[in-house]
Amino acid sequence: MPVGVPKVPFEFFEGEDLDEEKKSTRLHRERLIFLGKPINKESGNLVAGLIAYLSTNDSTRDIFLYINSPGGLMRQGMAIYDLMHAAPVDVYTVCMGKACGMACFILFGGAPTKRIAFPHAWVMMRQPRGKFSKIRKRHPLKEIEVLFYLRNQMEEAYARHTHKTRQVIHDDIQRMAYMSAEEAQAHGIIDIIGDDTLGKYDEYDEEN
Repeated sequence: MPVGVPKVPFEFFEGEDLDEEKKSTRLHRERLIFLGKPINKESGNLVAGLIAYLSTNDSTRDIFLYINSPGGLMRQGMAIYDLMHAAPVDVYTVCMGKACGMACFILFGGAPTKRIAFPHAWVMMRQPRGKFSKIRKRHPLKEIEVLFYLRNQMEEAYARHTHKTRQVIHDDIQRMAYMSAEEAQAHGIIDIIGDDTLGKYDEYDEEN
């Protein structure tokens, strides 16, 4: 069962098997992914794996990634961000509560014009978290070097796509900038404020 995906009842056609696994994976078959937990090794790999599977299984239909997460580890968040950009389909990102730290970066990493926040959602830019592996505890300086490199890559991506200077982005991350949906839109983190994303999904699904 993928992390953060709620089990919801689903009306099956007459005669169709009512297997619980089918119910729990229905959202995935409809190309809806929920990131509703902190980003760690487990949740990061599962979300990345779902994006990889869904985008290669059907390269004609976009994916909707709903986010309500306090953020988490930088490596796993960057992996999701990179995979979204490498996928042959567009990934809608939708903040439906909060998106902090790396969750904010994933929200920001959605396809252009397809980054959405609900009206009462909020985001926070902050320093990403790193975690030393057991092996790399022997080489802490190398680990720190890698984390600084990834942070620089993140700041460059923010600056490039928000058209803000690196210094502005750096200061936002340092001071843990909280933003409402309106402020996030003005800052270039999202494109649209709205609560009709499921309507957008229905329209898109009918077209495809």
